[in-house]
Amino acid sequence: RAPHLGIPMTALDTRTLTFALVLVTAFLGGVLYLVWLRDQKLKRYALWSAGNLGIAAGWLLIGLRGSIPEFASIVVANPLIALGYGLILAGVQRFQETEIRWKASAAIVAAVFIGQWIWLAAKAPVDIRIVFVLSLLAVQALRIAGQLRRAEDAAAGPASRGTSAIFALNGIAFLATAAYFALPRGALSGFSAPSLPIAAMLTVCLICAVGWSMGFLAMVDQRQQDEIRNFNNELEAQVASRTQALQSEIKARGETESILREMARVSSDYFWKMDVNHRFIDTPGMDAWHVNFDVSRYIRGRTREEIADPEDLKSNPEKWRHYRRSLSARATLREFEYVAIDHNGQNRFWSVTG
Repeated sequence: RAPHLGIPMTALDTRTLTFALVLVTAFLGGVLYLVWLRDQKLKRYALWSAGNLGIAAGWLLIGLRGSIPEFASIVVANPLIALGYGLILAGVQRFQETEIRWKASAAIVAAVFIGQWIWLAAKAPVDIRIVFVLSLLAVQALRIAGQLRRAEDAAAGPASRGTSAIFALNGIAFLATAAYFALPRGALSGFSAPSLPIAAMLTVCLICAVGWSMGFLAMVDQRQQDEIRNFNNELEAQVASRTQALQSEIKARGETESILREMARVSSDYFWKMDVNHRFIDTPGMDAWHVNFDVSRYIRGRTREEIADPEDLKSNPEKWRHYRRSLSARATLREFEYVAIDHNGQNRFWSVTG
């Protein structure tokens, strides 16, 4: 006993643990709420926050039993805790991107509410109410553990399995406490006072609340790291693919430029200068275009008739007479076409305007 309070020490421990559990779950719910505020698209944080706050509210009402009406501390408090676990389960399902299944959780919350209401009105023994509530809370905790174990997310796998183990421990603590109160009290009369199992259960719940909140954050962190790695890998693959495409494009463009350059060379206009005897004295630009053509040897110092194909001179005499008359009159030549033979013996077809 605590002499100055006149109450058993175990009762003090139970109430202290209850309020400690309230503070921890409320604090963790607040932390998760602040995380959700940073990115409100992530509804899982909102659900986890609401779940922790619901559990905190339920345990707070239970801790205030005797100071508030029994309807609030029993009929309202226990469904709030069951609802908190249901919200946490919904957050897990949202995290796993699976369908949120509300029906089972809603049925459990409704069963806790109706059952406690009926048994309170019927003044049923406390042990029956404890066994009933803790059994349903155990179902909720084990449902969350099972959902986490079924996770297909390889990135969050280790954290999911660890968090699953925490909820499984929580569920086992509820079941063990329910089993204690379900057994005949005489069979356990020498084992402990009724408040000791409750204190042990609250201690486990306190540890589990910290554990599952840390587990949720670890799950999210592991998934984000995996998403970053996947993004980097995809980015590297895209960069490599784009680099290869650019190299192919540059190569193709280079080939196209070569073709265009050759076409330009073939279709380009050249300028020439002649002396008074109509001999070529300068052909600017032709040396740069014709790599295999000796312009100095073939053109400079010669007349157009001297570089023309003899066959062309012989077969088109009128054309060449017109050419000579145009030169004598200093008239303009327009598209005067003729065949020439270069120093390699190759035919070259020229069109002259000027």
